Amino acid sequence: MEDKKRSLFDWADTPWTVAALLGVWGVSMGVEEFFLANVFMVLAGASCTVRLYKDSIQVRPSKNFAFALGIVIILAIVGVDIRLTAKKKASSEAKEGEIIRLTGEVGRLNGTVEKQSVALKEAQAHTDQHVSDIQDENKQLRASIDKKDAALVSIARQQFALNFFPQVFVSDNGTPNEVAIINNGKTNATITEIDVEGLPQEASNVPARLTPGPAGGVRFTLNDTVRNIIASRAPGGNAVRLPVDCAVQLTTQDKKKYLLGFTWLFDLKDGAVVKTAIIDRPIVEVTQP
Repeated sequence: MEDKKRSLFDWADTPWTVAALLGVWGVSMGVEEFFLANVFMVLAGASCTVRLYKDSIQVRPSKNFAFALGIVIILAIVGVDIRLTAKKKASSEAKEGEIIRLTGEVGRLNGTVEKQSVALKEAQAHTDQHVSDIQDENKQLRASIDKKDAALVSIARQQFALNFFPQVFVSDNGTPNEVAIINNGKTNATITEIDVEGLPQEASNVPARLTPGPAGGVRFTLNDTVRNIIASRAPGGNAVRLPVDCAVQLTTQDKKKYLLGFTWLFDLKDGAVVKTAIIDRPIVEVTQP
């Protein structure tokens, strides 16, 4: 029995060929190469058709029905695959279009977010600048208020100090050898010492309290010893406007010490005082040691 002559395309209908075609079909579907997938499915169907022909009609021509049924099944499978592939392609294209649309939408949203971020940064910068300006204005206002408060406190202290500042003067009351020390201020003052020519005088009414007003004044009279000393300075016992340096030491109610200096002028005739006059000097505060 002679061997059958083998065709160059005998391999085309083998099971492994169909498996290989279906494998390539699956890969093509996976990478969404739908046209190639349809081509390889058609080739797989053709390979199956050839194999069916060889196994049926070529061996037993009476198997026409089985061959026709196999052809219908193969065509149905290939047709269904092509239809499903078309749907899958349409779905893939729709998804791709949706992705493109969503990508564009995301891009637009990113642009909007960036614009809003820039606007927010600008608004924040304006807000920070406004806050900084307000803080600077508050500092200036606070400094102005502090300055005004300090000025008011200083004025109040000055006014308070003026209440205690001694407004005391010495008056010649027309009586020889006697002067009146008058307090024109608002508060009491105390005479702690009276000096004549730099020497403290012994006076029965010193220390003495000076109350405000003429009625609260203190009279000071030179004693005979001091009068004789002054008279001895006059040539021949006569003098006109013989100056004698005097001072009154005072203490106010706020515990400050002051010195009231004055010049006592004497007119003498035959060693007796006939007239006096007073030249006041400004009151000065004595610095505490």
